[in-house]
Amino acid sequence: MNSDAVNTVHPVDAHTLARTLRDLGTAEPPAGEDLLNAALQRVVEACAGLFDIAGCGLMLADEHGHLRYVVATDTTSWALEDAQLEAGEGPCVDAYLQGATTTTEDACADPRWPGFSAALGRAGEAAEVQVVGAVLGTPLSLQGTVVGSLDVHHSSPVRWSADQVRALVRFGRVAETMLTVGVQAHETGRLAAQLEYAISHRAPIERGVGYLMARDGLAQHEAFARLRSAARTARRPIGDVARALTTSGLLPGEQ
Repeated sequence: MNSDAVNTVHPVDAHTLARTLRDLGTAEPPAGEDLLNAALQRVVEACAGLFDIAGCGLMLADEHGHLRYVVATDTTSWALEDAQLEAGEGPCVDAYLQGATTTTEDACADPRWPGFSAALGRAGEAAEVQVVGAVLGTPLSLQGTVVGSLDVHHSSPVRWSADQVRALVRFGRVAETMLTVGVQAHETGRLAAQLEYAISHRAPIERGVGYLMARDGLAQHEAFARLRSAARTARRPIGDVARALTTSGLLPGEQ
């Protein structure tokens, strides 16, 4: 990547950020079955409107270990999800697995995730999908457990400034608050059940990933992809497969 072609992201005005965070925190939550979805959609739309970005989405882990967008502002965000699901790697996957904010100046040229970069390149050939440049993923936690990530992207390579990274991490805390309030107010439904599963099974999944890393000499994202693939093949929840792995030392189908 040619560093001369990389633009620098400028920080958002502090007063504007504070006002937006305050407005989100005090907004009247919607009622009914769509409470949680509507609250999260409001978060990603506010994020896209506040920051100089091309799009924003919020991913949550499901029972199969897949990170999927539950809300997003644009079709390119959904393409980001598809590319990471296809490759089993990417900045948002790393943010979720490592529990740390992950950035890339140019997702299509980043050597850390060659499979993801290739999948993005193929997606970029579709007319309805914009080219993806810089991507930032920051983890989202509920009850102290990482359950997903808030992700933003640019349509060109961009050098993330420290100030904007900090501001986006702060925005991630707002999304966590929305998750907490939404689950408390709406304890039934698909998303609430998905979050409950993610909280309950995060620890055994981490132990299963660690076991595969040690046993097979894999990188973290490779171990996670193998665990997820085994669960999908066996048609079993990833948490159950991880528990069985740490008890027996074997994945489904292994002798």
